[in-house]
Amino acid sequence: MPIVFKSFVIPALLGVTGVVAVGSYGLSSHLGKKVESKRDLGIVYSREGMREEIPSIEEKQQELISVEYILKGKSWEDPNSCLKKINGKEEFMSKSYCDKIIDQKWRGNYKEQPDMWLRIKEGEVVETLLSFFNGDNTKEDAFLIDKERFEKESWDAFSLSCKKSSAENGKVEVSCYHKENVTRR
Repeated sequence: MPIVFKSFVIPALLGVTGVVAVGSYGLSSHLGKKVESKRDLGIVYSREGMREEIPSIEEKQQELISVEYILKGKSWEDPNSCLKKINGKEEFMSKSYCDKIIDQKWRGNYKEQPDMWLRIKEGEVVETLLSFFNGDNTKEDAFLIDKERFEKESWDAFSLSCKKSSAENGKVEVSCYHKENVTRR
């Protein structure tokens, strides 16, 4: 029996142990890659090996977007209205992209956020503001607010006090706040 034990059982036991160990290593390695790939959703690696976030649809469409605007909700619990215009067509922004702008611009602080914020392509500022404040009236005498007002750095329109500022990538930002004596409903 000791010879059979030494010549058959020990090699068989070592062989099975080796197969299990190698199989376990392969399985854990494979599962580890799957878990790692699930954790890395939304992350890409640059050539330098640095991790970068995958840009959102809106970030990829920046060249096509002519106007982005955020209308502040009535309270911090009330959602903001976040819209964009692409080729003259108005659409809602994704909530994540809107929240990202709010976090970047005002660190998510409701009190710092303007009542109305717009980011407009540089060459389209005046026309966009005319359309935004006056509607799509095409008759010159139908304009409620004249074009010259929007060519200034700051102006008042209805109950809003607005100011333009330069932004990156050939865009201009406009921030508007309700005047102090106006209550929001």
